[in-house]
Amino acid sequence: MSTVLAAWARFAVRHPARALAMILSMTLVAAGVAGVRVARDGPPLDFTPQALFMDGGPEFDRMARIEQEFGREDNDLMLLLEGEIGTAAGVTAVRMLHAALVDIDGVQRVDSLVNTVLLSGDDGLLVVDVPLDTSSPAEALTRVSADPLLHELMVSEDGTVTALMVRIEADRERVAALAPVISEIARQARAVPLPEGMALHFAGVPWIRVEVVDLMIRSQLVYLPIVGSLFALVMVGQLR
Repeated sequence: MSTVLAAWARFAVRHPARALAMILSMTLVAAGVAGVRVARDGPPLDFTPQALFMDGGPEFDRMARIEQEFGREDNDLMLLLEGEIGTAAGVTAVRMLHAALVDIDGVQRVDSLVNTVLLSGDDGLLVVDVPLDTSSPAEALTRVSADPLLHELMVSEDGTVTALMVRIEADRERVAALAPVISEIARQARAVPLPEGMALHFAGVPWIRVEVVDLMIRSQLVYLPIVGSLFALVMVGQLR
């Protein structure tokens, strides 16, 4: 290897113009091949914080066992609907959002007020019901907020925000597999007409992972050509 590098160094010193042309040609070919592969298969590497800092070890093995038992938090996307949700229009918006998300390819399940179940006892009997189906919108929110398991989980304390929790299929671990599902969820959710004064927000680990990688790719598309151009200018300047 040292012999090859030494020969290349001598060639670059003796024939700088040819060396520059070869470097630029190889760079263009590599960029073209990389672009085709990324367009076809997505980014080949996962540059998220989880991928950068997670490796083997007892803590990682324990986390893997927990994920097998309870599922991956990395695949839980949350949509927050803010506004007057304790009205007929608010409940209609929740139902429409739930229906739009549940059949998306890659979505395992959706949990919201639409399928929230409460248990109550009466004369020794256990009663199971869905508050939105058996109570008025305002009463349903009050009942859900009073439940110790759902308090501030499905409905905020002031009753102005409700959550729709979307679980994405567990085998979609890489950002390249997550991104199409996240994009489709966002597209379908934003297509749902919301009453005036209501707003929709996205949160959760998969949303952040996809957003961070998108920002990194955009930055690289801007700065890598700039750095490459500066590098080429420096090499051309050395020819004088």
